[in-house]
Amino acid sequence: TCRKAWKRWTKDDCLGDLKHHAANVLEKEINRSGRFKAFLTEVGLTRNRVQQTELDQFSPPALRIKSRFMNLRTLFTWSTMILYHLDNPDSEARGEISVERMEQKLGWLREYADDLARWNKCQDVIDHSLSVINHHGLDAQTEPLVERALNEHNPNWRSEDCPATRIAVQLLDWIKQSFGKLKAGERAWLSTEILESLFG
Repeated sequence: TCRKAWKRWTKDDCLGDLKHHAANVLEKEINRSGRFKAFLTEVGLTRNRVQQTELDQFSPPALRIKSRFMNLRTLFTWSTMILYHLDNPDSEARGEISVERMEQKLGWLREYADDLARWNKCQDVIDHSLSVINHHGLDAQTEPLVERALNEHNPNWRSEDCPATRIAVQLLDWIKQSFGKLKAGERAWLSTEILESLFG
């Protein structure tokens, strides 16, 4: 049963939270080079540069130091939005901000466009996997359900040699290993979010 599996999970850590595991895998993948660290440094500098200026609306989101890799979606979304406005000087949100000011304060993001495309693909893999887990939990159907979700998002993901594919393979392997630790007929949650909702 779900209750028995949950008790054993919290007692001896035979299972775990997929969101935390995914964050660890993501951190390892995108920290392979110094690009992400340099990117975060620029984000921090940009926040200081644009606050209390006419560019304040384009200030990057604040990142929590703890569990940073569990909350990167907002940062990637911000980056994609800024790249759009850099390429569209007539966008309504820019108002009367000059091209020179946008390029001076935010143009550095262009150098990370390819990196951001890869990082967004990694985040997409994690988001689609977590969506299945949060709704379904862990049982015999979880691994094929996650794989189906990934296939629907990108039918060619297994043939691509990229960080997103490596993350997807690791998540599927981890789900399979976690299910192998359940007893026959048991079902468990690999995310604490649904349990927190039930307690609420």
